[in-house]
Amino acid sequence: MSRLLVHLHIFYPEQIDYFLSKLANIKGCEWDLVVTSPSDLGENKEHILSFKPGTRFETVENLGYDVWPFLKVLRETVTENFDYVLKLHTKGTNPHHFNGLRMKNFQWRDIMVEALLGSAERFAKVLSTVETQTKVGMVYSYETECFCKGNFIEESSLLKNEAVRLGVGKTKGHYCAGTIFLARVSALRAFTASDIDASLFSSSAHSGDWGTLAHSYERLFALAVVDAGYTIRTLPSRWTTTLAVAFHKCVSAVLKFIFTVDKEGDKQTPYIVIFGFKIHLKG
Repeated sequence: MSRLLVHLHIFYPEQIDYFLSKLANIKGCEWDLVVTSPSDLGENKEHILSFKPGTRFETVENLGYDVWPFLKVLRETVTENFDYVLKLHTKGTNPHHFNGLRMKNFQWRDIMVEALLGSAERFAKVLSTVETQTKVGMVYSYETECFCKGNFIEESSLLKNEAVRLGVGKTKGHYCAGTIFLARVSALRAFTASDIDASLFSSSAHSGDWGTLAHSYERLFALAVVDAGYTIRTLPSRWTTTLAVAFHKCVSAVLKFIFTVDKEGDKQTPYIVIFGFKIHLKG
């Protein structure tokens, strides 16, 4: 039977019940739960233990948002004992707009989680995907799939330098915006084979700022999976949001080909695209 390591980072304790209700959908595999949080969870520990006896708790600073806690758990755990790892974390309610979706309240969190744990049947589909398709190294929601094009500051020198340090040969490709995913442990070897510690994320603690190393790692997780020779599989969360994203991607591709104004690279050089021709502008 497959073995699954589940990591849940809790920054907002009030969301614990939501995640426990979703974790109840995990069936058909043996699984261990590791819970990290920036402070002691107090009585919530007993609540979680009543749901999943044997849960391991760690107090971990919220450095790099949920990224450093995940990397710390991944590096401290004997991953050879597991086939897959499921990365989960609580998420705030700030409104976001991407992939044509205007998300507020808990919509972003729910879309990501429901794609993997929306029901026992959905988790069974996810598990079956990685068990029967051995080339699939990561699964996440279709609605939160983005593409790293080098337009943002975290995709320039920050990403390239860290990719070199980790031995990851790719700096462009698809990634999971929001970093809730299920991955094959063997596809994440780059993050256990290289030196990574909390000091790397000391300047990107929970601040709401973009352009941090944490956001580069958001891209690197998927890039490392592909670089390791695996593929990525996305699954729709809801048919309404799936259709909205598919329509947006189609229309947006046409509009970007016709006319685009954007910035790219370390120096955020402005450029325009007119009918497929890119023209760099003086900064």
